Amino acid sequence: MRGRSFVAVLVVSAWALVCATLSALPALAQDAITTEQPAVPPAPSASPATPTLAADQQPQPAADSTVASIRLKLAEFGLRKGVAADDLAALEAFYGQLAGPPIFVTVTGFTAKAQGAIFEIEKADDWGLSAAAFDLPPSGGLPATTEAQATAEIKLALAILKYARHARGGRIEPAEVSDLLDQAPPLRDPKTVLTEIAAAAAPDAYLRSLHPKHEQFERLRQALLKARGKGEGVTKQAGSERDIQRLLINMERWRWMPEDLGTLYVWNNVPEYILRVVKNGAAIHSDKIVVGKLAYATPIFSANMHTIVFNPEWTSRRPSSGRTCCPISAAAAGLAEAAPRSSASMGCRSNLMAASSIPAASTGTA
Repeated sequence: MRGRSFVAVLVVSAWALVCATLSALPALAQDAITTEQPAVPPAPSASPATPTLAADQQPQPAADSTVASIRLKLAEFGLRKGVAADDLAALEAFYGQLAGPPIFVTVTGFTAKAQGAIFEIEKADDWGLSAAAFDLPPSGGLPATTEAQATAEIKLALAILKYARHARGGRIEPAEVSDLLDQAPPLRDPKTVLTEIAAAAAPDAYLRSLHPKHEQFERLRQALLKARGKGEGVTKQAGSERDIQRLLINMERWRWMPEDLGTLYVWNNVPEYILRVVKNGAAIHSDKIVVGKLAYATPIFSANMHTIVFNPEWTSRRPSSGRTCCPISAAAAGLAEAAPRSSASMGCRSNLMAASSIPAASTGTA
């Protein structure tokens, strides 16, 4: 069957993580042009109309001095450089409407909420991320001025948004690794992240909840901790750097998976050459599959399915059929006359279930 007749597949291979995105710099200011118009007196019988402002033109709520400083700093060129545009837009929207005090800083230092977030981000390595990727303010810092408090608040908020993006697989686009990776990481809207962590009683637990909840991801994480000499009952590193890199790569691929695979889905595992139909967490059907070689590799994707075809008849593409089917047909020349047309070199019939739809679909792993 053709690669895309099935739901999803995953190939084990090595790739490099590239984490460098530069956001475009928005314009800093726009000159306003006013045109003086002659005054026209209202008609004696007409009452003065009350102007109505659009929703996005409503006056912003009053802010305390630190929040006001945050709003000003978000427009500074130096702060905006190298920051994701979506993160900046989320900060501007969130703090632009914040009526109360800042979320993470006070005149006496960082709040308990801020310290919980900082401590959790510092443990990013335990989740297959890199703690060095996050520019965190010191948890014990005491910003003395309003400007220093604003800077600390923004720095921590940006680190939180970056952590949320990395936890959801946003360090790199899968297509940048290979054209065969047709996946979209389930990123969470930065505005939603700020709103949710501001309301969270335990920010550290909230940050942990952003990682994949699949059992396979957690098993990989535990294997990573053990390989690095961490975890319960582990006293020294048990894995080589090559083993650790393979674990990190597979954990990253799980971040690209859909958050919820559904109660019923089809799983094509390329390295294993196996198809599984999974219902309520249990495999109810499995079968062998044919996958592409490196020259005609099977793509990796997840998609919702809408139809199922049993015993599909398919025809190979001419370039591949000449290299694979013809030698087999020549070797079995004595049986060629008895073979039906669909079993000749240009076509064959499969006894597998080809699925192009079931309620949920997902990629597979090794």
